[in-house]
Amino acid sequence: MTGAIPLTLLDSVVEGAVNLRDLGGLSAGDHVVRRGRIFRSGMMHAITPAGLERLAGHHGIRTIVDLRNQVELDHDGLSDFDSAGIRHVHLPVLASTAATPDAQDVRAARMRAFMDGTSSWSEAYKSIVTNCAPSYVRFFETVAEPESLAAVFPCSAGRDRTGIAAALLLEVLGVDEPTIVTDYHATGPHLQPHAHRYHRISVELGMTGDEIARLLMTNPDAMSEFLAHMREAHGGAEQYLLANGLDPAVLEEIRGQLLERA
Repeated sequence: MTGAIPLTLLDSVVEGAVNLRDLGGLSAGDHVVRRGRIFRSGMMHAITPAGLERLAGHHGIRTIVDLRNQVELDHDGLSDFDSAGIRHVHLPVLASTAATPDAQDVRAARMRAFMDGTSSWSEAYKSIVTNCAPSYVRFFETVAEPESLAAVFPCSAGRDRTGIAAALLLEVLGVDEPTIVTDYHATGPHLQPHAHRYHRISVELGMTGDEIARLLMTNPDAMSEFLAHMREAHGGAEQYLLANGLDPAVLEEIRGQLLERA
């Protein structure tokens, strides 16, 4: 991986934020990602009124592109984005699953398999891009709308569904693979201070707080393997998106909105 990358973590200044950070400042060849335009995040349903004021007033956030599924949305709800003049766009990645004991047992076993290494996060990411392409295409279409920016795209932890979106976006912008991997890897340490916020999930999965903290860590190899798969199976992020119906003009609009000369 590369060394340190520009990183603006906003958890300490946006009350209730989890793993909220500006992707601006990342090098993209002879360009750089514009600061203050596109942000990735974990859960945002606990953002306080003061945090919302900071998001809208200081950072100019206009749009939340929420990648959680409907069950998560129903369970955890939303911050009062409307009161701050922030638009909420729901683009669920992964189908909602019934909250039955049997379903929870299956999910718990799957999460433990990720922790003990018998299941691979990179394989999960491959499955997500195969099955959820329409959501990622719509994500790019939403970000390309000038009135959407500045925008934040969260899921629950801001690692997997958001991590895939960030990887696709950064590759399209021309950010190199080591930097994309480093950005992904940063999520694990940023989530550790917030492990207690995943109490509902720990109860559902029958996991201890320590186990949830371990589950929230990130392995850079997962993203490296995922990016290799995207090259081999799809020809890279751009070709994946175009093959799934994205208008090429959307990519040019995004580059114009999010890049500036270094």
